[in-house]
Amino acid sequence: MSRLNFISLLILASVLSPLAPAQSQPTDPRTAVHSALHAKQGIVLAVKPIENPDSEAYGDWADRLNRFATHEGRNFKIILVTKAKFSQIVAEPKITKPYATLFILDHTHALFYDNMILDYSDYELGAAYLKRQNLDDKPMPAYGLHRVTVHLK
Repeated sequence: MSRLNFISLLILASVLSPLAPAQSQPTDPRTAVHSALHAKQGIVLAVKPIENPDSEAYGDWADRLNRFATHEGRNFKIILVTKAKFSQIVAEPKITKPYATLFILDHTHALFYDNMILDYSDYELGAAYLKRQNLDDKPMPAYGLHRVTVHLK
């Protein structure tokens, strides 16, 4: 693992750790998703592969997610999961790539990015969606984001 990617991973872990409120938080991602939805909190469910964490793209992905967590971490529940854990939580949509991000608004509405987010503007659009800001003038598919109906398990 390169030094830059290792540092990015450490920063990502340190930023995501303090996001939990002082009250006791569920450790199981599925429970965390359902708890956040019950609390009417927007969720960013990010899929991280377990293979090849020392690529330059991985470092860029970790940097963008880390920056998003720094700026928006208090506004949303950010949950980092493996592809297998994602499939245990979410029945639809299905992911086809090693990376994916699902911006879950409520029990049925979400924005889906079925790949690695490398452009920070995708996170900005996801945040706007979760904040219920008017996005009708934004060409979401042009950014790789698609409105989907989410089916949780």
